[in-house]
Amino acid sequence: MSGCTPIATYDASRPILYIGRLEKVKNVASLILARSRLGVRLDIYGGGALHGELEEVARTGGAKATFHGFVPNAEVMQRHHGHSICVLCSTREGMPKSLIEVMASGLVCVSTRTDGAD
Repeated sequence: MSGCTPIATYDASRPILYIGRLEKVKNVASLILARSRLGVRLDIYGGGALHGELEEVARTGGAKATFHGFVPNAEVMQRHHGHSICVLCSTREGMPKSLIEVMASGLVCVSTRTDGAD
């Protein structure tokens, strides 16, 4: 399947990737605000209770954030391509499946220090 092999070229001008639930524990608002200060684009995949609130945070904070919604499991790895860096900014994690998947795709992974992503 094309697009499922690990990336081999990194490009800091590509958008930062977040993929996961849009819930308080995931701390996505902090990520959006940090991205707005750096002027880096952010691609957000997933959904949840905070979707509308996070769109407002991006809008009022001037963040270049695009909300893509849910992606079928069969397409997740293809979405990794086009990115070089993935951020997991949760305040609490178990074993984050999304982080394991982006590592398998060869992306640089940045994570907050939690039990599951230490």
